[in-house]
Amino acid sequence: MLFRGAGAVLAASACLALSACSAVRDVPMGRAASQSSGSANTTTLNARLKLQPQEKSYGVGLSGTAGLIDGTRVVQHFYCQQKKYRNGCPQTKDRLRSAQFFYSKKIGNDDGSFSLDQSGSSALGSASYDQSATATSTDQSDASEGVSGEIGFAWSDTLHIVSSKLPNGTPVTINVALSVSPGTINVDCGSELSQGDVEISGTGVDANGYSIALSGGCSTGSPQNFTYFLPNGQPGTTETGTLTSAVGQSLVFDGAGTVFNVVCESYGGTCDGSFTSALSAGVSWQITGITAGASYRSDSGMRYN
Repeated sequence: MLFRGAGAVLAASACLALSACSAVRDVPMGRAASQSSGSANTTTLNARLKLQPQEKSYGVGLSGTAGLIDGTRVVQHFYCQQKKYRNGCPQTKDRLRSAQFFYSKKIGNDDGSFSLDQSGSSALGSASYDQSATATSTDQSDASEGVSGEIGFAWSDTLHIVSSKLPNGTPVTINVALSVSPGTINVDCGSELSQGDVEISGTGVDANGYSIALSGGCSTGSPQNFTYFLPNGQPGTTETGTLTSAVGQSLVFDGAGTVFNVVCESYGGTCDGSFTSALSAGVSWQITGITAGASYRSDSGMRYN
């Protein structure tokens, strides 16, 4: 599923008003179950079933929606890493190792101009986003005007805990870290006409018992600034935690996120002036440590250290 917080309400209102966003369908990560089959030896009823190799499970996903409206014209755009989907994107595509997309559009009339630039990438253990929405208008009427964009990214892999020293069933702790490296931050938190939201999460639990996650939004108090936050509400760009498993067992290691930007009033009304909402960053999920004597192999062959 794609992880969203306050941005879900913001995105929904903007998409409905602009008639310009296709909802990204929340679906489970692509985790193929182990499969086995066998064929009986026709010469004996007691032949042993021959098990097929376990199917490997990993993949990445990337999606983007865009909407621009200048009072008279609506432009919509939808991207999915699986091109056959037009208005609902599975979160990951099995066996896909990376994906990226770019989109740029500008519309306008005598009253103003509206533009959106998007680029996103997703890979096993990493992602990036760069999204900028701008509007310049002199329209004093109640005509609906605005720009909205959303980028969704995700990845998933299966880890198998192994050891040449520890017996099967020995408990194993894996230390993990989720980090965001901010680039552009240009959101006017003092105006309702420039809004942005980021929600990112990963597998694991932090020291306070929260699921590993980072979010981005406007701070409270004065002055208001766009800030990245830890699950406990404190500012931060790196969240750490642990996964628990055991030698001989397998587990899913994954992450997902969404980025949303909107300018002008998404519900209609005047949009007089110039407004920008822009965010860019790189994201990484890493394994920073594991119980002594234990190691792992992944279905994708990736090392996340």
